[in-house]
Amino acid sequence: MASQETAISTLEKEVKKLKELTNDREQQSRENVIRLFNLSEDDNAADQGKALANRVYDRILKPVMVAAKA
Repeated sequence: MASQETAISTLEKEVKKLKELTNDREQQSRENVIRLFNLSEDDNAADQGKALANRVYDRILKPVMVAAKA
């Protein structure tokens, strides 16, 4: 009985550690994500990624840089 309780305790500690590691990885993966709201997608663009990057630059980054320069 005691050995089973020890085994259960060990497994519980391992599960807790794995949950913490999973949470850390999830948080790390979010560090490199940018969420954009109210920016419509252009369904006719041949290269969606490039078109989106250009719109983000024109509508968000460029005005910020112009304001910072001023």
